[in-house]
Amino acid sequence: YTTNRGLPIKERGKCVGGRAKGRSPNKFDKLEVMRWFESQKNYHGRKMESFELLEQTRDMWYFLCYCPLRFSDFEKLTPGNIKKIEGEDGETIPVLEFIAGKNQMTVTMPINPVCMELIQKYRGFDERGRLFPVPTNTKFNVRLTRVLKMAGFDHLVEEIRYRGRFKTKVMLPAYQANTVHSARHTFGTNMIAAGMIPMYVSLVLGHKDASAVKCYVGVIKEKMHSELLEAQKQRIHAVSDLRMAA
Repeated sequence: YTTNRGLPIKERGKCVGGRAKGRSPNKFDKLEVMRWFESQKNYHGRKMESFELLEQTRDMWYFLCYCPLRFSDFEKLTPGNIKKIEGEDGETIPVLEFIAGKNQMTVTMPINPVCMELIQKYRGFDERGRLFPVPTNTKFNVRLTRVLKMAGFDHLVEEIRYRGRFKTKVMLPAYQANTVHSARHTFGTNMIAAGMIPMYVSLVLGHKDASAVKCYVGVIKEKMHSELLEAQKQRIHAVSDLRMAA
């Protein structure tokens, strides 16, 4: 997550061998996620049935911002994936445990209280017995665009697109530039910004190699610069106090 002249940037790199290089995550901070989660239900007189689908999309995307699964793993979750482990203080902690389809790695991630409430909300809701009534990836992204527009995510972002050797820059409203995968970027960026060890972030995201979280290095630099400036200010104040005391 980087900024250029005050505008968030989502950069998509060239795809080589099916993998994207140089991608900077497009993420939301905690306040934006909460604003989106509490968005109003009345949306220009749309039918209740349509709103219910958008509400489900809102809830599932919020869940993915804190339990950052790949969509292919998320759509397969069942109640059997919920386990309980014992924490350091003896407290029982609910976790999601599953095998990532991309690399067959066993992933365990904690479930916070709000996400547990969402799981309870949709318990028994899906006809196939899944944790959530997950639609197709395409339908999810279409509904997510509508939800983000409802929540007011209309600030412009710059998206870099590649076509062969040519690079073009396109300005888009944020609600068009984000997909279900942006939830993983939101989690990774927020955790790095909060000081979580990159190796831990990598494990929760289900990566075998910690270098996979390099796309969040911009956040690390931003945090480093702010902490450095704060440390310098404290040092300057300390020196000033000593001089005044002398």
